[in-house]
Amino acid sequence: PRAERTPTPAPIRTAGDAAAYLAALGWEVEPEPMEIREIVIPRSFTGVYADYVDLQKKQGFPIEKYGGMDAVRYTFKVKNYPTGEKEIVADLVVSGQSVIAGDIQSTALDGFMTGLIPYTSPGI
Repeated sequence: PRAERTPTPAPIRTAGDAAAYLAALGWEVEPEPMEIREIVIPRSFTGVYADYVDLQKKQGFPIEKYGGMDAVRYTFKVKNYPTGEKEIVADLVVSGQSVIAGDIQSTALDGFMTGLIPYTSPGI
């Protein structure tokens, strides 16, 4: 992925919009999401959730401002992870029509999670 590019904030209304957002960051994803899930953002962020909020802050996503609110999480299979790993997915969390969080993660047992933009992603 090309870390120097960040997408222009565009409304995310559909899975296609979410895939286009990821493409703007340099991620090649399957056109159809693996999952679209309605979620509720936790009101308090402790433990793993606190780490997730820290990761999102480093990327400039304001997920902590959405505590208790409804959101939609789009999960896509990533086809171009730099190491060639195959069990990689991209998540985008959208509230209204705005991206409020996102990550790239391995679904393997000893998996990892990083940000959408590699240079902001120490991993958690």
